[in-house]
Amino acid sequence: MEQALLEDFFEEENTHWWHTAKRKMIGAYLPKGPGRILVLGVGGGLLCHELSRDFDVVAVDISDIACRHVKDTYGLNAIVCDIGQGLPFHGEIFDVVIIADVLEHIQDDKKVLSEIRRCLTKGGILLLTVPAYQHMWSYWDERLHHCRRYEYKALKSLIGSENFQIRKITFFNALIYPAAFIKRKLIKTKEDEVSDFKISQGGGIVNRLIGFYYAAERAWTHIGPIPFGLSLFVCAQKS
Repeated sequence: MEQALLEDFFEEENTHWWHTAKRKMIGAYLPKGPGRILVLGVGGGLLCHELSRDFDVVAVDISDIACRHVKDTYGLNAIVCDIGQGLPFHGEIFDVVIIADVLEHIQDDKKVLSEIRRCLTKGGILLLTVPAYQHMWSYWDERLHHCRRYEYKALKSLIGSENFQIRKITFFNALIYPAAFIKRKLIKTKEDEVSDFKISQGGGIVNRLIGFYYAAERAWTHIGPIPFGLSLFVCAQKS
C-alpha cells in the first residue's frame, strides 16, 4: 500500500466508525477463553492491541512501516512477512487466525487459506473479511493493489475447498453500500482525491447513530445473513 494511504489508515483507525465496526464484528465471533491468535495484516495495530489484553497475539504484515508503527505505538512486535509465500510457523499452533481485508491483496488466495488451515489447531477458528462484489471494482481497489473483490458464492466455495466448516458467512456494511455504489460507479472521481480512509467521520451524534446501526447489523448476523453489503465476513472452523 502507498505510504500516504498507510499514514491515513494509522490516523483514522482509532476513531473512524468504519474501522470500529469491523473490529467489533470480529470481536463478536471470537471464541471464549484464553488462546493464541495469529493476526495476518496489522493495519494500524489497534486490533492487535485490543486482543493482546485477553489473548496471546502474534502479528504478521508485509509492510515494515506498519510493523514499526505497531511497535512504536503499542509496544507490540510484528513479523515482516509476505504471507503469499507461506507462513513461518509450525503447524497447529494457533487457536484463531484473523485476516481482515488482506486476502484480496494476495494473488494465490487458495494457498494462503491452506497455510492458515495448517497453522490452526483442530477446531480452530478463521475470522475473515474481504471487500464484496466485483462490480464495485474502482480506482480505489487499484490504489490499494487489490487482486479481486469477492462474490458470496465464490468465497463460500473457496473456504469450503480448503476443508473449513463455515459457521457464518454474511455481507456487512450494508448501510454504506448505496452511497459507495454512487460514488464509485456513477460519479467520476479523480485519482488524487482524498482517500476512502479519510471518509468523513461525521459529528458526535452522527457517529452515535452509525454506532447504533452497526450494533443492530452485528445482532442481525447472529440471526441470519445480511443479503447485501460492501464487505463479506466469514467465521469458519477447521474440522
